[in-house]
Amino acid sequence: ASSKNTFELKSIVGYLGKKAQITESIREDILSKNGLNILLNLLKCGGDKDVAVSMSTCKAIQILCESPVAYKYPAEKSAVFYLTTAIRNSFRNPIFCYTAFNCICNFTHNNDRHREYVINDKYNNTVIGYIIEGMNKFRYSEDDVTKNHHCEKVQISACLALQNLAANESGRQLIGNDGVEAVLDGFIAHVENNLVISAALGTLINLCAFEKNATHFIQNDGINYLLTYLQNPTENMDGSSALTTTKIKITICRILRNISLEKNTAEKLCEREELDDVITSLLINADYATELFYEVVKFVNALITTLQSGGFNKNLNQLMSNLCERNLFNILVDALEMDYDIELETNKYITEINAQIAAIINSYVLSKDTDIKNIIFEQADQYDPESFIPSKLIQASFVTPSASLTYYTNSIFFNCMDAQINNIEIKNILVDVGILDYCLENTAWYQSPQVNDNAIALGMGIILCYLQVWYTEHQKYSVNNPLQCDWDLKKYKKAIENFNNYIKTQKINVTKSQQLKQTQPKLEQFIKAIPVLLKKYGN
Repeated sequence: ASSKNTFELKSIVGYLGKKAQITESIREDILSKNGLNILLNLLKCGGDKDVAVSMSTCKAIQILCESPVAYKYPAEKSAVFYLTTAIRNSFRNPIFCYTAFNCICNFTHNNDRHREYVINDKYNNTVIGYIIEGMNKFRYSEDDVTKNHHCEKVQISACLALQNLAANESGRQLIGNDGVEAVLDGFIAHVENNLVISAALGTLINLCAFEKNATHFIQNDGINYLLTYLQNPTENMDGSSALTTTKIKITICRILRNISLEKNTAEKLCEREELDDVITSLLINADYATELFYEVVKFVNALITTLQSGGFNKNLNQLMSNLCERNLFNILVDALEMDYDIELETNKYITEINAQIAAIINSYVLSKDTDIKNIIFEQADQYDPESFIPSKLIQASFVTPSASLTYYTNSIFFNCMDAQINNIEIKNILVDVGILDYCLENTAWYQSPQVNDNAIALGMGIILCYLQVWYTEHQKYSVNNPLQCDWDLKKYKKAIENFNNYIKTQKINVTKSQQLKQTQPKLEQFIKAIPVLLKKYGN
C-alpha cells in the first residue's frame, strides 16, 4: 500500500479484481484474507488522490462485495472513511463517479453492518451528500453524446447506491428531500432511458416509504413525472423490451402504494389532478391475472382503505366517483368474471387479485356517502342478475377461495341486505345467482381454520336476513299481496341446521368474535321455529 509506483499499484489491484471475477471461491478466499480492508487502506495511503488507483480499487471492492458471503468479512468502520474521501476527490471525472457509486452500492447491499457504517457515522454519512452532488453535477449533457452516456451511468449507479442506503428508516431520513429531488431530476432528464427510469423508481420505492420524503415527492411534481413516462413509455429504444416497461409500471404501482399507506400522504396524493390519469394509464393496458394488474389493484385498494380509515371523505368520495366515471371500477369488477384464458392452479396472482377487488367493492358498499353506495345498488336488474356487481363474487369465491375474499364477500352480501334502493330486487338477484348455495351448501368456507370468525358471523347474518324475509313475506301473503322474495326453506333446512351445529360445537366456546357470539343464538332460535313455519305457511 506504500508503493510510490501508482501504475504498478493500479496493475496489481486490477489483476486482483479480474481474479475475483473468475469464481466465487476466489472471491471468498480474498475476503477471508482481509482483502476488503487492504483495498480500503490503499485509499488511505494516497490512492484516493490518484483517479486511476481509486477506480481500480473501487472496482475490485465492487467485485468482492458481489459475493453472497461478503457480509461474513466486514470492513473496519474507519476504513469506510477512506472510500468517502476518494469519492470526494472524484467529481472532475464522471467515469470514476459511477465506478465509486457502484462500489458503494455493492458495499452496502444486503450488508446491515456496512450500511450502519455509512448512515450512523457523522464522518462516513457524508458519502450520501457526495452521491447527490455527483448526480447533480453529471445529470445530463445535451451537446456531448459520450458525456451524456456517462451521465446516464452516474444516475443509474447513484440511484442503486441510494436505494440500498434507503433500505431502512435512518437511511431514508438521512437521504431526505435532497435525495428525492436528485432522483426526480435524473428521472425527467433521462425519461426516454428505461435503465435510468428503472433505477430511479427502485430508489423512490424506498425513499417514499418515509412520510416526509413522500410528501416532498408529491409536492415536487413526482406524480406528473410518473404520468409523463406512462403516457409515452419507451419501448426498445435502449435495448429494453416490453417486459422492462411492464416492470417499470409495477414499480410505479409500488411507489404509489407506499405513499398511500400513510394518511397524510394519501390525502395529498388524491389532491393531485394527475392521479386519475396515472391510474388510467396503469390499468388500461394491464392484462387480467398478471403481476401488473395485481399491483394496480393493490395500490388502489391501499389508497381507498387509508382514506376510509382516516375519514378523508371529500377526497375518498371524489376518488371513488372518478374511478366509476372513467370506467376503471368496471374494469376491476369485470376481472371477477374470469372469462379469459388462465391456469388457475399455476397463476400466483388471481386469488389475491380477486380478494383485493372484493375489498374495493366492500369499500363502496360501506361508504357513508349514499351516492357512492348507490353506484353498486342502483345497478340491480332482476332481469339480468349476473350484471349486478356483487353477483360476480359468487363464482370468484368458489373458484379462487381465500380467507380475505370470504370476509369481504360476506361483508358485501350482508350490507346488500340493508340497501336503501332496490332492496327486494337485490335479495332476489342474490338468490338467483346462488347466495344460499354459497353460504350453506358450500361448507368449506366456514369450516376453514383460516377464515376469520367475524366473516362467519357476517355469513350467519345473511342467513338470518333471508329467514326473516321468508317469514315476513309468507306472513303477509295473500292473493292481493303476492310474495316478493321467496326461496326454498325446506330445501335448505338441513344445511342451515348443519351450519348452526358446526358453529355451536366448534366455534362458540373458543371464538373471540362478539359478533359471532351474539348472532349464533339468534339463528338457533329461528331454527327451532322452522318446522312450525313450514307447517303453517308451507313452501
